Amino acid sequence: MPYIFLALFLVLTSVADTNTLASIRQQIRPVSDASYPCQIWLAYRTAVIHYVEEHPLTSGPITLSMIGMDNEAMFLTGAGNVVIRNEDYVTVLTWMPMSEASITDTIRLSANDHSIGTSLGSTWETPRFGDMGNLPVYVPSGNIVSEVLLSGTSLHG
Repeated sequence: MPYIFLALFLVLTSVADTNTLASIRQQIRPVSDASYPCQIWLAYRTAVIHYVEEHPLTSGPITLSMIGMDNEAMFLTGAGNVVIRNEDYVTVLTWMPMSEASITDTIRLSANDHSIGTSLGSTWETPRFGDMGNLPVYVPSGNIVSEVLLSGTSLHG
């Protein structure tokens, strides 16, 4: 009997994961033209973070194919990411070239998420908190950038 519950749990988990990825793919279909990158970048950022949560030993860059976004490559020109691990946490850094107005719109659309700001090259800033310190890697100045720190025992295998 426990095996039946385990099998049912595994089936439901895989269906839920598939539905999550389908939901992310729907979010990245822009409602306007390609000149409005806010939604696509937020979906990209979310997909990268979700991938790290689902693949806890990941480090380095995550490709578009790894997160199922190959078809959106033309909307994510210049987008990049890197996953850096240490003993205490995992840093997920995502970025993309974007105009200052689009960065402002993206921050507004994210409900003023404090992990999103503007790269100054080796440092970054947010509208509300100003200087957020050093970035773990160089990100071209003027790009939108997000630095998220994840912790927990499941992220360290």
